[in-house]
Amino acid sequence: MSTIGRLDGKVALVTGGASGMGAAHARGIVAEGGRVLIGDIADDAGRTLAAELGDAAVYAHLDVTSYDDWEMAVLLAEKRFGRLNVLVNNAGILNAGSLDDFTVAQWDLAMNVNAKGAFLGLKASVEALRRGKPASVVNISSAAGMHGIAGMHAYTASKYAVRGLTKSAGPRAGRAGCPCQFGPPRQRRHAHDRGHAGQARARGPGQPPASVGPPQRGRGAGRLPCQRRVIVLHGS
Repeated sequence: MSTIGRLDGKVALVTGGASGMGAAHARGIVAEGGRVLIGDIADDAGRTLAAELGDAAVYAHLDVTSYDDWEMAVLLAEKRFGRLNVLVNNAGILNAGSLDDFTVAQWDLAMNVNAKGAFLGLKASVEALRRGKPASVVNISSAAGMHGIAGMHAYTASKYAVRGLTKSAGPRAGRAGCPCQFGPPRQRRHAHDRGHAGQARARGPGQPPASVGPPQRGRGAGRLPCQRRVIVLHGS
C-alpha cells in the first residue's frame, strides 16, 4: 500500500538529521508529504540535505545538550512551517570500552547526548506540540535499551534511560494529544556492529519491534499516531 501523502500537513523536527538514520527519517518524512526541520551539529551536511529536500526542509544547528539550541529550533520550525506536530529524538552517540579504560568523559558525553538530549527536546517542544496537535513524540532507543550490550556502558545506560523517560512522559503527553513512544529494534545482530543504523517497527512502549537493517531501508522513526491513518516508519 502506498504511503505517499500520509504525512501531508505534518511538520517534524528530527535531531541528528544530517546523515545516517536521521537523514533517512528526514527524506522519508518529506517523501510522504511532510515537512521537516533537520537538527544537527554537522552544519555542512545538514544544509546540503535541506537543499536536496527543497522547500519542505530547513536546517538548524542543534546541539541537543543545549536548551537554547532546542528553543531556537522549535521556534524556527513554527516560524517556517506554521506548526510542529512530530518530534523525533534521534541524535545519539555510541562509545565502548572495558571498565578499566572507559573514562568519565566518555560516560558523560554519551549520557548527555543520548539521555539528557531527549529530555531537553521533550521539555523545549511540548508546548509547540500541544499547539500543533494531533502530535507525536518518537524517542529512538536501541536493542541496548532492552537487554544491554557488553562493553557499551554509557550507551546501554542511556538507552535504558530513554525508555524510562518515554514511559514517564508518555501518559501525560498522551492525554494532552501528544503520544510519546520509543523505537527499539529487535537485535539479531547489533546494528552498529555492521556499520549502519538499525530498523524498527515501534508499536509503543513495551511492545515488540520488528527487525534491524540499514537506514536507507526505512523512512521516519516509528508509528506516528498523529496521521489520519497510522503508518509505519522505520528507525532504530
